[in-house]
Amino acid sequence: MIADSRLEILPRFQVQAINRGTETALITGTFSRVEGIAVDARGWPFVSESESSIAEVVTLKGELAGLDVPNWSMTDHVHVGATLPWLDSRWQARDLAFLLDRTKKWQRVNYEATDALVFAKKVLRCEHCGWTGNPESQLHACPKSAFQK
Repeated sequence: MIADSRLEILPRFQVQAINRGTETALITGTFSRVEGIAVDARGWPFVSESESSIAEVVTLKGELAGLDVPNWSMTDHVHVGATLPWLDSRWQARDLAFLLDRTKKWQRVNYEATDALVFAKKVLRCEHCGWTGNPESQLHACPKSAFQK
């Protein structure tokens, strides 16, 4: 039984064995269904935004699969006997956690484009000698050209 019934739409991965390596762990188990799941696919055995593990499908024979999970991504939720919803990598765990958060209120809005804002800085340039200045200098013209008059 999945804690949130809205997750029942996702395939589930049941962990049967964990073989830890130096950098990754090979997690073997079975998927409840394999539609849309393929070798080299990435996804999340989903728990929550911060406790889901990223995984890559390295073997798939029917419903039996091997997942490669980096050790840095392993959580205590991934253990022998655990059954976790499988979230395809087109989504991030944080996205699904946001969608499941019942404290969030969705509000439909119409997008309205706004003009781009450009913050231009006035630069003074003398056409005769190439002198440049800025408005803070209190000079309104090239000092060399002013002396030539």
